[in-house]
Amino acid sequence: NQSFKTSLWAQYDLRPGAPKNDDLADTKVADRVGATISTAYLGLGGEGRVAGPFFWNARGYLMGGTSLTASGPPVDLKTSQFLTWKASYLLAGMGSMDLALLLPELSHLVINLNLQMGSWDPDGASPDQNAPENPGSLVPSLYTGWVGISRTGGSLIFSPQPSNMFTSQLLISAKPHDSLQLVASVFTFLRPSPTGISEVGINPKSSDLFLGIETDLSALWRPVSDFGASLGMGVFVPNPGVLDRSVEWKVQTGLSLSF
Repeated sequence: NQSFKTSLWAQYDLRPGAPKNDDLADTKVADRVGATISTAYLGLGGEGRVAGPFFWNARGYLMGGTSLTASGPPVDLKTSQFLTWKASYLLAGMGSMDLALLLPELSHLVINLNLQMGSWDPDGASPDQNAPENPGSLVPSLYTGWVGISRTGGSLIFSPQPSNMFTSQLLISAKPHDSLQLVASVFTFLRPSPTGISEVGINPKSSDLFLGIETDLSALWRPVSDFGASLGMGVFVPNPGVLDRSVEWKVQTGLSLSF
């Protein structure tokens, strides 16, 4: 009833302007868009039965790689455009834990609690904005924000990158009919430290760790295997002391057709 696995992923950025000999990039800011990012991820995970209908699932990832840091005297102080880019090393981690209650005899009832935390540091909001150790310095800073291959958020409205983020989700799912599934989720978002996250509109003077809470409801209808429809509704209530956002609502519909 227990299983464990390891995995390794890698991504290589094919955009021009990569560091030359791991030192200076021979491409000016005007000739490039963003910073190239190449990473490798080592993952460890496991899952199994705790007792009866209770199950667990845990996984963790360690990431290493390189990005580029704008360095040297700026060409334009107003836009922070720099003349050269140097290699900056990435180091990050992310972990996740699920506890689930599975009762297939009760309309395929699933109750799942997920806890997830991503790495953080004062410079961990965006690798495209990675800064040198000091203004005008030629020495890149170590970037330890999480750079995922894809976004990992599961909420309908508030879905930042998991860098400097702690997220909890309580999900309840049931199938009152074989072709209809109903899902309800409650998300809570916090920061492990009062530093930046990937979202814009963060109050830099705020030391609050609580970011907000979101509730999502969705219905998934699939009368046949090749056709389905979905309806999702959500409301996000932010902490106005940290986020420059008001209460937000969202309704999302979708159709899927496979052949």
